[in-house]
Amino acid sequence: MNNVNNGSHMRYFRDFNLGYGGHSWYTLGDATGGDICFCTWTPTIQQNGYFNVKAFIPSKGSSTTHAKYKIFHANGIDSVVINQNTHRNQWVDLGTYYFTTTGQKYVYLGDLTGTSGDSIAFDCVKFSPMQVDNIPPTTSISTSGTWKTQDFTATFNDTDNDSIEKAFYQVLDFNGTYWSANPQRGFFGDNFDTLQPLWTIYNGTWNISNGELIQSNENETNTNIYAPLNQTLSNRYLYHFKAKVSGSGTNKRFGFHFFCDDGNLDNRGNSYFIWFRVEGQTLEFYKSTNNVIQQQSIINGITTNPNQWYDFKITYDRITGKICVWRDDVFLGTWTDPTPYSTNGNYISFRTGNAVLNVTELKVYRSRATTTNISLGDSTKDIRYQNPNPTTYAAKIKSIVVDSYNNLSPIAYHDLNVDWTAPLTISLVNDGSSNDVDTVMNPNQIEANWANTSDPHSGIAYYEVSLGSSPCNDDIVNWTQVGLVNQYTFNNLQLNQGQTYYTNVRAVNNAGLVSSCTSSDGFIVGSNLVANFYAVDSILY
Repeated sequence: MNNVNNGSHMRYFRDFNLGYGGHSWYTLGDATGGDICFCTWTPTIQQNGYFNVKAFIPSKGSSTTHAKYKIFHANGIDSVVINQNTHRNQWVDLGTYYFTTTGQKYVYLGDLTGTSGDSIAFDCVKFSPMQVDNIPPTTSISTSGTWKTQDFTATFNDTDNDSIEKAFYQVLDFNGTYWSANPQRGFFGDNFDTLQPLWTIYNGTWNISNGELIQSNENETNTNIYAPLNQTLSNRYLYHFKAKVSGSGTNKRFGFHFFCDDGNLDNRGNSYFIWFRVEGQTLEFYKSTNNVIQQQSIINGITTNPNQWYDFKITYDRITGKICVWRDDVFLGTWTDPTPYSTNGNYISFRTGNAVLNVTELKVYRSRATTTNISLGDSTKDIRYQNPNPTTYAAKIKSIVVDSYNNLSPIAYHDLNVDWTAPLTISLVNDGSSNDVDTVMNPNQIEANWANTSDPHSGIAYYEVSLGSSPCNDDIVNWTQVGLVNQYTFNNLQLNQGQTYYTNVRAVNNAGLVSSCTSSDGFIVGSNLVANFYAVDSILY
């Protein structure tokens, strides 16, 4: 307990004989400036582990709606804002955190509430050891049917020995040359086979080589390459990439901006970024407000070796403001913004300072439920492309989950065949076994043949034929599946002489889609009666 601006640190504190243990302190809040009165609670930790932290709110002296508790733990600093006025005379959960015997481990509460004259209470804080869980969760994906012809539902099976904290998914599609994702739909995928046109270089020397995005100018202190991405369609996003840093300097640093409202500024307007310092051995959390950055949290002892590839995963929750960082699936730290950006998350960006950076496999996921609708059909959908051929997938769904102990699952993959267009229309149908005939003499049988057609996406599965009294009608012979042949004989007919009939053919692809019907020009059943004529003395009888 302290009051840094007064000779007596108790000057502005008041107390009640109530609360946990029959006593609590309170003071009046301040609207601006820094904390004047504050308290810290420091536990004695016997062994490293996870601890659940709770604060008790007494029934009096607790009118503030903005008590900002700061939890200093082994993986960083988290801020949790509590409305004390609605939680009087009860314990409030501040979250579960990892504490060590030697690292920082305390809870801090100050009187800067944002409202002058409201009351803020200081009572007991409880640290409860939690069970250690190093078992990662699992996830899998299922959909119905072999081919996707319209919007469909993906079902996810997520399991953990304790509980799933959050689940994410990503949809990728293939344009026949390049795998990517639709940034309008909140997904991003780039294997850096080439520098895609959606990237904009603001500063630095960026190029593509051997499937890697490379920034090679060590003299630049703030490089920037950015791309558009809608980050407001789900509550939480997961950013995943692999990178290595190198260079000859002694102040190498690199990082990643996300939820930027303007990529074309040096600090990306309003945004967040995580920052690794190689020589300083730190992981740092920054927030940019009106293009002015401010460091929010720093985690020391994070060794980043030059020329070593690392796998980075970052999550940001635009509702709670919580940012988490993993490296090689090891949880490194977190920081929570009490006033998070929740709109205008328009861009993502890589950033370096006096360093060479190599990046590969940038993927962005969205949070999800256990079932999710997947849209397809055009450039505004999750899946924008169809199979380039029957044996090459057009899309895939990926899934990853995190449990309540910050264990990440392996990434699950689900490949998709996609075809939403019918086969090409058959160009020609002939009545007869070869060239087209207009008259047939046998009312019980008719032959037909047609030109083969094709389907570039799923291929032709079979043809169907019918016989009708009008084009594309099947009132004489119902539609009949005939396989992949291009000729067919109708038998056991009872056709009427003098009437016109039409042979109809259509193709069905392997996705079950049916082409338009193509009809012959029709044929008439002629008479097979023969007149008996004879001649006598040149007179015909």
